[in-house]
Amino acid sequence: VASDLPSIREVLSEKSAVFFEPGSPDQLAKSIKKLIDYKNFANSISEKAFEMVQGYTWQKRAEKILGFITNKTWLLNYTSYEV
Repeated sequence: VASDLPSIREVLSEKSAVFFEPGSPDQLAKSIKKLIDYKNFANSISEKAFEMVQGYTWQKRAEKILGFITNKTWLLNYTSYEV
């Protein structure tokens, strides 16, 4: 169950979460109830969510940052400014 926000949708999808309108306790309750009532659906999206989050570890993030830093092409867009 996740708030329906753009930042959350960058990571999750309809296949990996049940979304509810932020600030709506009624929708939150309905989303939780849906998962309780439909166990197969809950299992399916939890498995998909688990698969998706494997790409969001600290190790993967560090690798992406190091890759960016060591990639010299970003320097081509850098302009130094005199102070």
